[in-house]
Amino acid sequence: MNLKWKFIIPGVLLILLACFLFFHSQPSVPEYERIAREVAGRHVYDKENFNCGDFSEELIQELQAAGYMARIETSEDSKSGRCLFNPEWFKEEFGKELFCHAWVIIEIPIEATTGEIISMEKYLEEY
Repeated sequence: MNLKWKFIIPGVLLILLACFLFFHSQPSVPEYERIAREVAGRHVYDKENFNCGDFSEELIQELQAAGYMARIETSEDSKSGRCLFNPEWFKEEFGKELFCHAWVIIEIPIEATTGEIISMEKYLEEY
């Protein structure tokens, strides 16, 4: 065997092993973040047609379908006018449109005594 191959083959194998270890040691993305990124990637933000409220409503539906407790939070922001988020319940309750920003909050139940993340099924049955 040629002398240079005695150094090249182990070097290539070492590089492949390093790449394998690097990519497999990266932390995985939590499911809720994967869902959020998928929802965000499906649409293009448009203040008039698909704004933060629309993204938020679709995201909570997806998160709830996956078993997460999720809700929309909003803040009135009349100065920036970033979004015109007007779900029907808001107009009915307050009788006006509201310029605000909307985002999603998820709740993840954790058993404080063990640090265990409690599954939604277990949470609904036992807590």
